[in-house]
Amino acid sequence: MRYLGNKESITDEIINLLNEKNLLDNNLTFFDAFCGTGSVADSVKDRFDEIIINDNLNWATLYTKGRLVAKSCTFDKLPFDPFEFLNSTEDIKMNFFYNNYSLANSERMYFTEFNSGRIDFFREKIQEWFYNKQIDELEYSYLLACLIESISKVSNTAGVYGAFLKHWDSRALKPIVFVK
Repeated sequence: MRYLGNKESITDEIINLLNEKNLLDNNLTFFDAFCGTGSVADSVKDRFDEIIINDNLNWATLYTKGRLVAKSCTFDKLPFDPFEFLNSTEDIKMNFFYNNYSLANSERMYFTEFNSGRIDFFREKIQEWFYNKQIDELEYSYLLACLIESISKVSNTAGVYGAFLKHWDSRALKPIVFVK
């Protein structure tokens, strides 16, 4: 995930510090107050009894929760693999992302029209599965985290969504793939 301030590169140092302070594997609760992309919480999830996450940005806690529960998601109520299903079509929906974050109906160049339509399709399909109780809350969180990750790989931004690039970056021109 491209995100300014991501702590992925320093998680080993954080784990070493926690180890030096004898805070690992001691039946403690870890509180990641500004979880961001969840790098720290994900790196220590097997070393604490409980992980509490928080962030001012709702997407950050949602994304982090998805990372933390990924291994427990089985999708038993779906008669197919959701990743294979979402990647097996080229269906698009012309809704929120399509109308607001592409050149289709705005002057914004965050995503190509195709990718923004695919994002709308992915998002609506995940929501449909959740409403129809074909996926549970943890699977829902995981799929939304996967959607955020997938979006990051084709966004026409420098790493934050405050502004789009004025010319198409080559990665933004590739078709979106729904990734685990």
